Amino acid sequence: LTGLPNRRQFDEALRRELTRARRSGHGLALLMVDIDHFKLLNDTLGHQAGDARLQDVAEALRACAARATDVVARYGGEEFAAILPGASPTEALAVAEAMRTGVENLALASPAPAGRVTVSIGAARLTEIESDTGQRLMERADAALYDPKRAGRNRVTAAWPVDESSRSALG
Repeated sequence: LTGLPNRRQFDEALRRELTRARRSGHGLALLMVDIDHFKLLNDTLGHQAGDARLQDVAEALRACAARATDVVARYGGEEFAAILPGASPTEALAVAEAMRTGVENLALASPAPAGRVTVSIGAARLTEIESDTGQRLMERADAALYDPKRAGRNRVTAAWPVDESSRSALG
């Protein structure tokens, strides 16, 4: 539907990039992206309109993660994920904010309170790659995604680094 890799392909890409990051010693950032009020959009405008919005959002996200090594995938339903190998915290936040504004600037009509389709984004990053960090990275990015949802949506929240002892939230 979206032309992006699916969840299975995303899982494979994440495993591959974690292995690469472990060998290279470079960090790995992950963005979890959720379309705000998507259920309301589907319920009000219908699934055909919802599918069209998914396609438009997918294209906007793909355009923002432009490096050859970046992977943008449909994670499930109205949720997307972006793997940003080697991205610094500043670079990862820049991509996330470009995605957020890129979708907002599409000005796609929505019954959501803002009147247009927007996204919320949670970001996490690993600097020390261990064997179990794929799951931890996903958990951190997913947890960070809930902060913008609680704060009114259409926002980016980052958790740097993934390590509990030095985690801080931005956004």
